Amino acid sequence: MTTRKRRRRENNIRYSQIPNEQDWTNPYDDADIRYAKKHFFGKTIEEAEKLFVENALYYQEDIMFMPSGAFRYYVHAYINYLQGKQCDHDTDGASCFLSIIKSKMESNMKCDRNDLRAVWLRVKETIEHIRSNSDWFDWNESIYGNLEERTTRLLSWDENATP
Repeated sequence: MTTRKRRRRENNIRYSQIPNEQDWTNPYDDADIRYAKKHFFGKTIEEAEKLFVENALYYQEDIMFMPSGAFRYYVHAYINYLQGKQCDHDTDGASCFLSIIKSKMESNMKCDRNDLRAVWLRVKETIEHIRSNSDWFDWNESIYGNLEERTTRLLSWDENATP
């Protein structure tokens, strides 16, 4: 097994557990991380998904600023929400998800790109889901931009590229 495959397998095993204190490390006492932890700490994927059902636009910001350990776990709650029936035509939630992924791709921080690599298969599946269900999401190009352009750029990301 290659090092990359072994690392990905270890990440998948590690992030199948609810993030602990170490996963929420906040060395600079960042307010965004404190709020994300306040909302998500100790929650299962199912409990976190309910937060997105309640108000995805509010909680998506927490996903953006979570430390690596928490992001790799809780992004699955956001993905489950976007792919589920309770998403209820949430164009804002879908657009914000695409923006979060774009931000992580373009980040100069190695940890952001590694976070994305660890969950890339589900992220890619979700980007494709959003693109192929634009009618269900009520995608309005004048508000959210050209969906085809936004998703094509994201789907062309090379997960194996060196940050």
